[in-house]
Amino acid sequence: MDERLTPARTSFFKAANKKNIQFRALYDYDTKSRLDLVRAFGGNGQYRFLPKGYSTNSGVQIFGDYVVNYTELLLGATSDNAVFFVIHSSTLADSYRIWFQYLWDKSSPVPQMKRTKQR
Repeated sequence: MDERLTPARTSFFKAANKKNIQFRALYDYDTKSRLDLVRAFGGNGQYRFLPKGYSTNSGVQIFGDYVVNYTELLLGATSDNAVFFVIHSSTLADSYRIWFQYLWDKSSPVPQMKRTKQR
């Protein structure tokens, strides 16, 4: 995990877990070699891996009426050249959720494991 983001990530998941917010996350296939990164994620929820050959250096987060797209992600780090952009549109957020569900259905579950406690 990118240590620069640890305080924000820890605070976010502490608040989210307190509100019992459930997460579903898709990880690149390459992340299978770094399950410590998945354990450190810290959210309550389910996690899966995309099939081999579909890894990228970009990500998407969907919540409420928002979609956040970002690029320049490295395994365990975020580049100083990362680009983030936020879309506020209920129509697009719903479309992204449908696409996410398709990818989720085609992905393999993360093996059961103990999560790292958030401080």
